[in-house]
Amino acid sequence: CQKYLALLESERNYDAKMSLSAILNRDFDWWESRISDAFNPIRQQEYALEIFSDTSLTGWGAACNGETTYGAWDELERKKHINYLELVAAFYALQCFAARRYDCEILLRIDNTTAVAYINQMGGIQYPHLNGITRKIWQWCKQRSLWITASYISSQENAEADQGSRIINVDTEWELAHWAFQAVIRRFGVPKIDLFATRNNKKCEKFCSWHRDPEAVCVDAFTIKWTKLKFYAFPPFALILRILRKIQIDQAQGVLIENPPSVSGKNDVSGRDIVRQNFRRLEDWAKFSVVRNFDMFAPQISQIVEWLTVIYKAGASYGTLNTGRSALSWICGDRVGKIPIISRFLKSVFNKKPTKAKYERIYDLEPVLKELEKLYPLEDFSLQDLTDKLVVLLAIVTAHRKQTLSLIKISNIREISNGYEIEIPDRIKTTRPGSCQPSLTLPTFRGNPKLCVATTLKRYLAVTKNLRESIDSLFITTRKPFKAAAKDTISRWIRAFLGKCGIGESYGPHSIRHAATSAAFKKVVNIAVIKRLAGWSEKSTVFDRFYNRPIVKENSTFAEAILA
Repeated sequence: CQKYLALLESERNYDAKMSLSAILNRDFDWWESRISDAFNPIRQQEYALEIFSDTSLTGWGAACNGETTYGAWDELERKKHINYLELVAAFYALQCFAARRYDCEILLRIDNTTAVAYINQMGGIQYPHLNGITRKIWQWCKQRSLWITASYISSQENAEADQGSRIINVDTEWELAHWAFQAVIRRFGVPKIDLFATRNNKKCEKFCSWHRDPEAVCVDAFTIKWTKLKFYAFPPFALILRILRKIQIDQAQGVLIENPPSVSGKNDVSGRDIVRQNFRRLEDWAKFSVVRNFDMFAPQISQIVEWLTVIYKAGASYGTLNTGRSALSWICGDRVGKIPIISRFLKSVFNKKPTKAKYERIYDLEPVLKELEKLYPLEDFSLQDLTDKLVVLLAIVTAHRKQTLSLIKISNIREISNGYEIEIPDRIKTTRPGSCQPSLTLPTFRGNPKLCVATTLKRYLAVTKNLRESIDSLFITTRKPFKAAAKDTISRWIRAFLGKCGIGESYGPHSIRHAATSAAFKKVVNIAVIKRLAGWSEKSTVFDRFYNRPIVKENSTFAEAILA
């Protein structure tokens, strides 16, 4: 590279003199010590590993022998050129899959010709930063006597690595703020290893990762002994009990930071509900273990069955017992769910007490719609009345849960020619890898303006514009100080409105979802449309099992069919 630049400066005068940078001294020293016995063996092209790598502007991915790993770029890396990132991704792929390989040949599959050329030529002269990372790759390989060959592969054939490079898993990238971690160090001392981290958020030089990571000392902290480790751990909330169990078994010492719901993600509502249910069962289990005088973390199978029998005789349903089994799996290991006698016990309970839908029958929407019609014209009613009308109409015409309604943001509302479209990018109960997030359509209902959800939304936005200040959530509280309305607040609004309509107290706020989907089905709306709008998959049986209920009182779009 320096020779090339010197030639350019001297106008290609090969007789001119050039100054050598001190950075080359190490190379000259190496050649001077090895020139007499240096050799280049004939390569057999018999590759011990075939490693695929790819990159995007958000992260990198790698695959080998059916296993995939991935990671995110940090802020500085995201600003780098894609050619540089391709070389870094190839380096990370090597570190993940070939760290324990020695004296062999490895084939790298890359869909970037520049990266392929730089690796095969052991560098280049045109771009020093690309040459620098290539040099690091080969020095790493030299320490292990590895010989690498890069081969071009099309993006279509590099699907696994490409998919990994596009995974954005924000749940693994939480970390304590620097000032907070410094406060931990001042109080408890400097830890030696971070048990739950990635290369981007590690707090110690040594760390354990969730999956293969180029800089991690191990994968999955639960697979190593913690006995002599002075550890630091900032895990997901759901792992707390398992970690406490591990600390007890290994007699370990360290700093464990609880990851509260406000940190782990305010939209992970369903996950917190599951944790809450499991904790209730674990409280029962802890009391039972004290009374029976045994270790709640290492029970006998007979003690588990006895506990399940006790709560069953106390009136627990199959679902409650299954939650209990799930809770025990947290602290006693997955084996609880695989014990044959427990599986047979639960199956027997199910046969005696089959799980029933919450509602055997559902109310007719007619009284609800009539009450909504009374709230017209919109200009004549208070903020509370306007809020009630909008939230109930949205619950009816979208058939979505209160959680979804609480996550509607004004920034995600788009006015179209015949109404509004609303995107819900936040995580909801039905969010799954590869699934689509909800998109709500609110049509203008010209057949009956008194029940038009689009008109009601437009009026609500106008009325609340000067009240919400910087609040982006659609629904705000109806009294000062105005703030974003939580899911439970929306639930209270719906419950109160159903009470005004004469709907009995036995029907909760979620019943409106049952009533809406059942009414749409009775009005011959395509079942596929109902499932799609309500957030169920095409093959889902949830509607048939739990939502399609006989109406006590005996086409077009979903909303129009219900409101017509």
